[in-house]
Parts: sequence; structure tokens; C-alpha cells
Amino acid sequence: MNEKPKKVISYANEDKLASKAILGTTIGGQEVQDIIINAYLEKHLKKIRINIKSLSVNRAWQGRRYKTPAYDRYEAEMVYLLPKNVVIQPGELQLNIRVGYSSKASDLDNCIKPFLDILSRKYSFNDKQIYRIEAEKEIVKKGREYIEFEIIKK
Repeated sequence: MNEKPKKVISYANEDKLASKAILGTTIGGQEVQDIIINAYLEKHLKKIRINIKSLSVNRAWQGRRYKTPAYDRYEAEMVYLLPKNVVIQPGELQLNIRVGYSSKASDLDNCIKPFLDILSRKYSFNDKQIYRIEAEKEIVKKGREYIEFEIIKK
């Protein structure tokens, strides 16, 4: 049987893990993602971690104008996995991002533009508000790739 693996999403509050649950499961009839968002987002959420392999800008675009099928799949998965009720404040912002790659050959900067474009569409803000980006790369085992980020006032 080929059962699709379930995506696990973690929400981190500074050094401590606030919650970890399998998306799509229910607790008391409410979907896990909604419970996590309602319980932690407004008061505690500092960083968001999505367990997904990042997509490089090289694989995102065909030529100069057309998204690749890989980008379309990545965008759909990211939009599903990202928390719903995030409000990005107006003004100058800073993006802190940490990416877990399974290959040392992966370029850290190649994933930032596609990821930022998806964030700006999901949360309805203009990415020109980002004045500073701090990025970090971590090497992880294959299948453990992730993107962890926070957007804060500069």
C-alpha cells in the first residue's frame, strides 16, 4: 500500500517547542491546524516551521516569466501548510529564515525569493516591506527538510 505521508507542522516559541501535531487529524471535531493556530498564534508564536523541502529559484521559473509545475505544486503545498490567521504589520520588516537542506550543495539564497513570494500572497503584504533578511542553512537527513521563519518589525 502506498499511503501518502502525513505532514507534520511545528510551531516554535523562541527556544521551546509550543506544539507539534499531524495536519489533517482532528481533536474534538476541530482540525489540528485550526486548534494550533487559535491556541498559540496570537500570544506565543515567534517562529513558524514548515516541514517541507524548499524549492530553488532555478526550479521555480521557466525562462523569465512562467512558473514551473514544480513551483505550482510547491506553492499549493506551502499555502496549505502555512498558518491561516497571521497578520503582517505595515512598515519596515525583517525576515529571519532557517532552511534545513539534505544536500550541502544547495544554495541558501535560491529558496528565499519563491518562499517570500508565497508568503506575500498568502498574507497579503508587499514584499517590498522586507528591508532585512537574516538567513541560515542547516544540513539535515534526507526527508527532514524544513523552512523555519519569522517576520518581525525592523
